[in-house]
Amino acid sequence: SKLTPAVAIAAKGYATEALAWMLTDGIAVGVKVASVIVQPNMLRLSVEVDRSNGTKTSTAYDWAWAQITA
Repeated sequence: SKLTPAVAIAAKGYATEALAWMLTDGIAVGVKVASVIVQPNMLRLSVEVDRSNGTKTSTAYDWAWAQITA
């Protein structure tokens, strides 16, 4: 699929859902996910985890996006 704002919103939802176990298992007290289209063919997901021990971890993931056409 094409990289559109709707795809970026869906990716944020999937990432949030995938990280929910950290809250359920008590590993984290907070998880924040942001998604942004940084170039026409690149999606960035930023993840911030507030751990139960008081530490915070922030990581960003970039994906090159290419539409495959037949």
